Amino acid sequence: MTALIIIIAIISVIIMVLFSFFTIEIVYDGSSRVKAGVGLIKFNVYPANKKASMLSSRKYKKLRKATRNRTIAPHTEKTDKIETSDFIFFTKTIIKRLDSYLEYLHTKIVKLNIDVGGEDAAAASLKYGIVAQSVRLLYELLDEQTALSADSCDKISVKCNFLDNFTTIDCRIRMKIRILNLFRIGFETLAAHINFNSDNKE
Repeated sequence: MTALIIIIAIISVIIMVLFSFFTIEIVYDGSSRVKAGVGLIKFNVYPANKKASMLSSRKYKKLRKATRNRTIAPHTEKTDKIETSDFIFFTKTIIKRLDSYLEYLHTKIVKLNIDVGGEDAAAASLKYGIVAQSVRLLYELLDEQTALSADSCDKISVKCNFLDNFTTIDCRIRMKIRILNLFRIGFETLAAHINFNSDNKE
């Protein structure tokens, strides 16, 4: 009887693990971070040092506050554009690297708030158009390639701020996939690899 209880307990634990979600969370609020985990167990993927990441974020906010009402040198706008495009590229790269998993991937935009600033009204308007188009393309990519949460669209806000020189991004995108599907994809990939090698030998 005891052995039966142990076996049932083990099977129950295995089922619970297989139907648990493996989660990846992309965060950007002046510095890029990637977190991963299963259930309540979470860890930092990038950067590995959480303290260093927090320090970077604080420095960014301090710099932004100090230069809010100051005239920004010409190179600052270029740096600002690079940071914005880096964020879009950063997210797209992760999505594309998970190409084999996209069919089973559940995606949720927890928040995506972008305030677009510029040296003057013309520069801000031009950057706003570029950023708004990039966000639309990112949303379409997630919607077409993954199971995107229905309320994600309501979490997106892109505004043009004529009173600020910086473009600020506050973003959190969460992706999750069942561990059972990870095993399924692994077995399918292994089977395809074996078949491919068999065909080549023949």
